[in-house]
Parts: sequence; structure tokens; C-alpha cells
Amino acid sequence: FFRGVQMAGKPGYSPIGMAQEHSDPVEGYTFIRSRYEAWSAADETHPIELACTGRQYAYELERVMHAIHWMSAVALGLPANYFDEFYERPASVLVLSHYPPLSSVGMPDCRLRYRAHSDYSGFTVLLQDDDDGCEGGIGGLEIDINGAWVPVKPQKGCFVVNIGDLFETWTNDRWRSTPHRVRSPTPGTAGAEQSRHSAMLFSGPSLESVIAP
Repeated sequence: FFRGVQMAGKPGYSPIGMAQEHSDPVEGYTFIRSRYEAWSAADETHPIELACTGRQYAYELERVMHAIHWMSAVALGLPANYFDEFYERPASVLVLSHYPPLSSVGMPDCRLRYRAHSDYSGFTVLLQDDDDGCEGGIGGLEIDINGAWVPVKPQKGCFVVNIGDLFETWTNDRWRSTPHRVRSPTPGTAGAEQSRHSAMLFSGPSLESVIAP
């Protein structure tokens, strides 16, 4: 797998082939937290269907992010509020992803909808597609466990939380960043004609923060 997948760094819509520096068949819509309080800069314009809902969802996911930090600090033997000072103005990114049916993008025999990688950020809080990992479904999220790719089946009312490269460095390799990928459905099945959707918050500390093991 390769490390540190980064988005285009711009808010708004990213067509297939533009959201990342590779040709994986996925398009997305991105909200980027500004340097200070707001989830959108004053000069940004988002579609009315997304603007308020997207920002509110991002704020709520940041509440989840802070709770994960408190639990993580305790698990690492640190004060519960250890990470708070680094995330006073988090550099977070919310991405809404759409994987079109493979036949519609000219990739009917594509083995992966998204290549194996790790995230460069802190924790990634991911809402999967409901059909991930289902028999005859759309393929879906897999993680690398001791060299084997294991499907991650959605659990009602739950998020998937991936560890990013930042926390691997921050914990001095005590916690490993999570290699993951998105497997394609079997060609010719009903799942191959389905779209896949996901939403994820890539959490990052304040840009002024100094991170060390």
C-alpha cells in the first residue's frame, strides 16, 4: 500500500481523477475547515442542498473526534485532555465520496475501487455504505490485518475509525496506521451496477502544532 493519500486541498466538487493523484474511479465533495472557527471561508459557495447539512455534520463529527482523543489519551497512559491543546483549531477535512457503477466509468473489470493506502491525518471517522461487504453487494471497505485483506461490514449506528500516519508517528509506532482499500464488486453482478457512497472526517491538529513522538 502507499502512505499519505491526500485530497486535492480545495473545497467543493472533485471529479473522477481529480480528487487524488491517481485514477481510482471515485468523485467527491469536500468541506475544509478554515484556519479559525468556521467550516467554510467567507468567499466559499456551496450548493444549498449541502451547505448547512454538510457543515453541521462536520461539527458533529468533530465532537466524536474529541471523544476519541480523550479515550486515546487514557489508553496511552496520558491525561484525558492531553490532545485538546493540539486541536483547539483543528485542520479537519470532510469528504463525501461517490463511487459510480463501474460500467458507467468504463472500468467494468476494475479489481479495486480505491487502491490500498493509509491516511496521512490523525483519526479518520468514516461512515460506510450500508452495502459494504454484503454478499452480492458492492464490494466495499477492507483493512489489512497481518497481511490479509479483511472486509469491514457496517454496524448500525457505528462509525469506522482508522488510525492515520500522524498517530503512528505521535505514538512512536506504538499504534500502527491502518492500511485499507475499497474492493470492487464482482463483474456481472447486480452490485457492479450500484453506486457506493461514504462520508469521512479526516482529523488534523492545529496547523501551528508541533508533533513529535
